[in-house]
Amino acid sequence: KQGKFEKALADFKGAIKIDPDNAPTYEAQAMVLATLKKYDEALVCLDQAQQLEPKSVVPLMRRAQVHSLQSNFAAALHDLDQAITMQPDNVAVLILRAEVYHTLGQVDKALAAADKALELKPQAKLARRLRAMLLADAGKMGAAVDDLRELLKDDPDDVTLRLQLASFYCAEKKYKKAIEMFSGILAD
Repeated sequence: KQGKFEKALADFKGAIKIDPDNAPTYEAQAMVLATLKKYDEALVCLDQAQQLEPKSVVPLMRRAQVHSLQSNFAAALHDLDQAITMQPDNVAVLILRAEVYHTLGQVDKALAAADKALELKPQAKLARRLRAMLLADAGKMGAAVDDLRELLKDDPDDVTLRLQLASFYCAEKKYKKAIEMFSGILAD
């Protein structure tokens, strides 16, 4: 977290030497390697983690993230499909899948994944925020506004949400509401 990645890698190597069967250590090491754009090494670490914990979806999710960083979205979706097969009700996997589909411009598939996540966990803020963006991209501004207003009920001081909602009001040409939102943000 301090940006001392080489020192972190040395510590991970030491930890693996002490306990070579600890999958979360390989997963954490992989994410540092991915930050350093050492994607192939990161994938090797995640393969090791998957071998150690074959029933865990975490290494598959991390692999999907690394593949996405490489713009290898087919491989990312393959890993996420495996994770969904293992745990069809895993909200985090569904959200990540929605993000990959969104990146690919497949808004309908992204919306389906976000909707499934919200069906499983209606209070999932990240899924609702993502769905609002997807709805806006699909031109369904009214539904996107509804999602953001729902999120703001739980956290009315979230400036990012308020700015996004004001922008959506502008897109809907509801300028009076947008000005009220922007004015409220400025006043705060």
